[in-house]
Amino acid sequence: MRIPLSKLAVPEIPTAFAPRPHLLDLLDGATSDQLVVVIAPPGYGKTVLLADWLRRPGGPPTAWITVDANDDAPRFRSALLTALTTIPGLPTGSPLLDLGREAGGPTAPDVVDHLAAALDGMRPAVRLVL
Repeated sequence: MRIPLSKLAVPEIPTAFAPRPHLLDLLDGATSDQLVVVIAPPGYGKTVLLADWLRRPGGPPTAWITVDANDDAPRFRSALLTALTTIPGLPTGSPLLDLGREAGGPTAPDVVDHLAAALDGMRPAVRLVL
């Protein structure tokens, strides 16, 4: 399934935005074994906050996926695999590079197991932003 690159690109930061250093520091404090959920009503700046965070120097390799209401399971799996296998700076021997082939393609029922195994073996850990 073809995924538009716009779904995988970190959004641009508007010229007029309010930096949130305290929230960025909280995000930086998360460890690689944590799931971080950013919750706020629409329009409160969640996307801008995360885009700003990803542009900070020194962070781990990152995959971004813009999730839409019309994303069904096959489309989401395809976007996930595409995003993870195209992370900039991914090491040559990364288990993520062969993820799609090893899992039998993005519609394989065992893709979650293959994905978990590939992510567990990643050093340094990767960051996934949905």
